[in-house]
Order: sequence, then C-alpha cells, then structure tokens
Amino acid sequence: MMIGLLLGVILSAVSAVPNAARDPTALGDVETGKGETVWIAGDGKALPIVYGTRLTDNLAAKHLRDCIREMTGIEPRLVPAAGAKDVKKAIFVIADNPPDSERFTTVVRDGAVRFTGAAHHAAYDFAERELGVRQYW
Repeated sequence: MMIGLLLGVILSAVSAVPNAARDPTALGDVETGKGETVWIAGDGKALPIVYGTRLTDNLAAKHLRDCIREMTGIEPRLVPAAGAKDVKKAIFVIADNPPDSERFTTVVRDGAVRFTGAAHHAAYDFAERELGVRQYW
C-alpha cells in the first residue's frame, strides 16, 4: 500500500512538470535591422511570389501566399522562377539554388524578401517570426 501511494505521488509530480520545448533560436537572438519596406501590392494588384524549381520551394510559396491572403484579403500569384523574366517586383523570392544542408538566410533587397540556402526553411521561419503564423506538420 505504501509503495502504491508513493508511486502515485511520483507520477503526479512528473505529470505536473510542463513539457516546454525550447526554441533553438530564441527570437531575442535573431539580428534584425532597419531596412527597406516590403510592399505586398502595387498598381492595384498583389505583387507575385517567385519560387524555385524544387517542390519544397513551391510548397513554401503556397504557404506564404495563404498567409498573406488570410491576413490581408490580397492573394499574390505564384510565379515559377523560370517564368519570372517579366516580373519587375515581387513580395518574396524563394531562391532556386542548392540548399546548404539546413542553413538559410533571409535578406530584404530590391523591395523583396529573398530566401536562400534551404530557402523553404527560411520561408517557414519568416512566416512564424515576422507574420506570426506557425506551420505544424
């Protein structure tokens, strides 16, 4: 009886401990700077999202499009990089370059947010940190 009571107390104590996973890169550790403004629309229509040839780039582009649509009501069109020769300005550019393992960079240049390296990871990271939208798998 005493062992059962002791075991019940231990299990209750263990279940009371919160299961808090730590973010590997805390938001306070990310360097941010003041830079260009990124516009999502111009000339009365949404600016496009340009994506690379990998399926993961396409899926990340769709995720960003859906985030923008739900937040603003504007639906950016998706343009594959191969067909983007006439695109003068974009909201996001998910670069078509070989991923460098799981590392990535996010840079604002020429009025667009540009993701490189493991660009799809960069796009999901941006959606979570900047747009406040977390992707669950």
